[in-house]
Amino acid sequence: TEIYTLSLHDALPISQIGFTEQGFLADVRESLAQQQLLIPVEAAFQIPGPYVSALVASDAEERAVSYFKLSSAALPAVAPPSNTTLETYLRAHAAQFSTPEYRDVTFAWIAPDDVKDQVSVTPEQIRQQYEANLSKYNQPEQRDLEQLSFGSQADAAAARKKIDSGTSFEQVAASLGKKPSDISIGTLTQKDLPDARGPASFALAEGGVTAPVQTAFGWYLLHVTKITAGKSTTLEQATADIQKTLLAQTESAKIADMMNAAQDTLGTGAEIQEVAAKSGMKYAHIAAIDRSGLGPDGKPVQAPNDDQFRSEVFKAEVGEYGDPEQSKSGLAFVIKVNGVTPPKLKSLSDVRDAVLAAWTKEHQSELLREKAMTLAGSIHDPKSLATAAQAIGAAPMQSPALRRDTSDATFSPAFVRSAFEALPGGTAVGPSGDGASYLVAVVTGIRHGGLSSNPSLTQLARERASGQIGTDLTQAFAQAAKGRQGIVVHPDVVNRVVGGENS
Repeated sequence: TEIYTLSLHDALPISQIGFTEQGFLADVRESLAQQQLLIPVEAAFQIPGPYVSALVASDAEERAVSYFKLSSAALPAVAPPSNTTLETYLRAHAAQFSTPEYRDVTFAWIAPDDVKDQVSVTPEQIRQQYEANLSKYNQPEQRDLEQLSFGSQADAAAARKKIDSGTSFEQVAASLGKKPSDISIGTLTQKDLPDARGPASFALAEGGVTAPVQTAFGWYLLHVTKITAGKSTTLEQATADIQKTLLAQTESAKIADMMNAAQDTLGTGAEIQEVAAKSGMKYAHIAAIDRSGLGPDGKPVQAPNDDQFRSEVFKAEVGEYGDPEQSKSGLAFVIKVNGVTPPKLKSLSDVRDAVLAAWTKEHQSELLREKAMTLAGSIHDPKSLATAAQAIGAAPMQSPALRRDTSDATFSPAFVRSAFEALPGGTAVGPSGDGASYLVAVVTGIRHGGLSSNPSLTQLARERASGQIGTDLTQAFAQAAKGRQGIVVHPDVVNRVVGGENS
């Protein structure tokens, strides 16, 4: 059952924020009804074993290809395009050749480094912190232990005799039907074993096995697999770290007080400059800043170098004050966006060299693709591949074992996908991993993987595949419901609201 929580601002009744009790209960009922439909599909969906085997075999499949590289050197020189062609290309790639969006922003801010001279920590505070965390600074010896339990002293003694004769502790455990996970009792201190097992096991060297030990619950043998020595840190040794921690906490508290003061001042309708003055923050105004923190001259502006700060600047609506925010770096800030300068397409005269380089690269890539496809049409086995390679002055090469997720400087995901879509002995074409050439290949070998004979691994594969397909079904169901109800999602609007890539 989904647990509902409601955040109440300033303890207002829910009726004052537009949420009635009846509305809340209706939402709960609707959510429970959805879960009753969807959860059984995802949780209980099971696919047949042969289907699991096919999926695993496909995922583990490996292929080998014989291939050669087709580079731009094998093509005739590209004729310079006309200004009209470049102008058309420029407009078709406006985002690539436009100035960025700039924002005029006024803000107050404060960083931890700005308040470090305003805080201090006394020796008494350091001592109190040390004493409150003695367990951290005085760590006892720990041991990784395994144990076997027995119903009688005789049984325990017989097992110990086997160990003395050369049988390992794990082998004795296996003979009793125990797995490694059954006999491990974890990493413990002596205090964690208050009965006779503690002194017995902590008297041994690493790798040692105790004599039979009796407790109120029976007889035991314990095996020490690892020893971690204890550690004791004096107050003097810990002082530097404690001081650093306490200073950071004090700085954080100082900044929190400033943020509260800023919030109170904003509530009076004050401008950002007054907010900064009354809260102790710093004030600044930047006429133009882009998403990277650069100005129109391409140089960094005098603003905090903080990704979250810049993100909030570009999420904010013009003219609205944001609440005081704090980033992961500890920077606290309040912003007001005064205006926006939208992106502007640059003139061809200003970016001609960049446009020409981009057009040439794209044109060469398309010519390479067309040439590669033409060559692939004449290839049907390694011998014809060698002939095609020789015709352009290339040498055939043999790939290593390729998997579906192979991706490196030679084999791009697009080429690998083509290789796995081809029939045995078929051809594959795709760009190289570094994008400098095209690969033309013929599939020379296929090796299928399979499920392990381990039943637990088989079940794990079935559960994962069933869960994934169950999730796909519920998503398809939800998408179909959206279609029937005429729901349309506008990604650009969503991005603007949540601050996505294209906001």
